[in-house]
Amino acid sequence: MDEQKGALFNATNRVLSKIKKGDVIAYATESFSVEFEMDRLKSVENESNFAMGLRVFIDKKVGNSFINNLNDENSLLENAIKSAKLGEIQDFELPSSKNIPEVKLYDENVISFTKEMAIEKGVEIIKKLKKVDKNAKISVNISKAVKTNLLANTNGFSASYSETSFSFYINMTYVHKDGRILSVSEGDSFSRLEIGEIDKMCDSLIEKYTNAKTEVKVKTGYFPVLFSPDALSLLVDPLEIAANGKNLYKKVSILENKLGEKIASEVFSIWDNPLYNFGISSYPFDDEGVIPEKLTIIENGVFKNFIFDLFTASKLNKKSTGHAQRSVSSLPSPSFSNIFIEKGEHSLKDMLSSIDYGIWVFEFLGEGMSNILAGDFSVNIELGYLIEKGKIKGRVKDAMLSGNSFEAIKNISMIENQIHKKGDLYAPSILIDKLSITG
Repeated sequence: MDEQKGALFNATNRVLSKIKKGDVIAYATESFSVEFEMDRLKSVENESNFAMGLRVFIDKKVGNSFINNLNDENSLLENAIKSAKLGEIQDFELPSSKNIPEVKLYDENVISFTKEMAIEKGVEIIKKLKKVDKNAKISVNISKAVKTNLLANTNGFSASYSETSFSFYINMTYVHKDGRILSVSEGDSFSRLEIGEIDKMCDSLIEKYTNAKTEVKVKTGYFPVLFSPDALSLLVDPLEIAANGKNLYKKVSILENKLGEKIASEVFSIWDNPLYNFGISSYPFDDEGVIPEKLTIIENGVFKNFIFDLFTASKLNKKSTGHAQRSVSSLPSPSFSNIFIEKGEHSLKDMLSSIDYGIWVFEFLGEGMSNILAGDFSVNIELGYLIEKGKIKGRVKDAMLSGNSFEAIKNISMIENQIHKKGDLYAPSILIDKLSITG
């Protein structure tokens, strides 16, 4: 990777020397994945990728281009300049050289993890799950990657960082004689090698599968709904969209003019932290070279902050919060990193015990957002359990959940006292007082 990093820096400097204002983002990735399907090893794949993106400003108009080959530097420059002729006016100063904070994102144990070790672990998982149900079909994917990220601009900023990732996915599927399908999954991605997490996920998968074998019908009405961390995107995604400075600039944010106002239950606090060590979405600087900080979005129910990149900040007379993200082929846009929801005071057992009749949800079939900007949703429950008198009665069949995300977070009755990692979301289970269930 050191050789690749040197090549990236050299190519970046050559491109920047030919423009007056702009920046270059580049990365090099090496990865492998091991996939099992229907109980059998399906594939072992290696992959190496390189990409470079150029953003250029000409007469305050912005253009961009990208390449996947270092030999295409001339076309990178030519296409970006052509793009700028038709580009949007963006007038702001690019970041200068800065002290880069240390964020731990690289694990040598990931580097030493081999394909043979992944295959061995996959076989072990399949054997363990087949003991639960020999007729179930098991799929497993285990992968790792190491990536070098580089950013440099014409104002003196030039920095890079390397990160590792370790990912796994496990699925257990059973097809009934009448064609009905029971399918449950677990998976996650980490910056560190987390073999122990695979074992925990297997145990969680077994519990989900066992509880889901009995199907039950649910009544139609308004009932308590317990959101597992897996299901919280239904509530969090509309909030992220509303707190995005790009949508504030476009005047489509439902949270416009809501800063300092109570928009959720006082037990609900949420923040974003790009500097979290070994977070799967962490970074020491954003994709424009701005140093980020931990940013509170909601504190005790009160809305505190939007996120901005340089462009949206300049348009709204704000400062960038260090949340610019982009691919090599796109212009930057504000985006969240690692999201944290404050834990509460209740055990999961107590939360379940409090439910006389309600639903415990894990997965939905699609997003089901009828108006995501407003937070309205109507989703089919892919995996959820009927709870009666605090006990799991079985997996709900043909049930739909409807409501509004912003109203739901105002009606939180309990929050779990434990935090669970789900990708770049770190959250407890959350119990909403009442939502519409159609059975």
